[in-house]
Amino acid sequence: MVDLERRSVVDILDDLRGERAAKWLRSHPSVEVVSRDRCGLYAQVVREGAPQARQVADRFHLIQNLCSAIEEQMSLSGRATGRAIPSEDAIVGAAALRLRARLAHR
Repeated sequence: MVDLERRSVVDILDDLRGERAAKWLRSHPSVEVVSRDRCGLYAQVVREGAPQARQVADRFHLIQNLCSAIEEQMSLSGRATGRAIPSEDAIVGAAALRLRARLAHR
């Protein structure tokens, strides 16, 4: 357990799951905000141990979730090729080459 305002370790628990963490939270009723990842088990522990606390996502997991969502969207739209996005000149040049190839084929 870390105090994010003071940037200091408050306690070290052997296990963040289940009753031990809920018991720790109950013994510290001054806890107002709990920063956690999106794990449902952690959410349940906080609800049981510190129902007064507001639960928020931490910055690391917000960024991680954003990156995952962007990657998923890019792959769905066929843009996740691992290649750099071409310049406007390259796009125009490639379009002109395709047009010339089509006309030559006709």
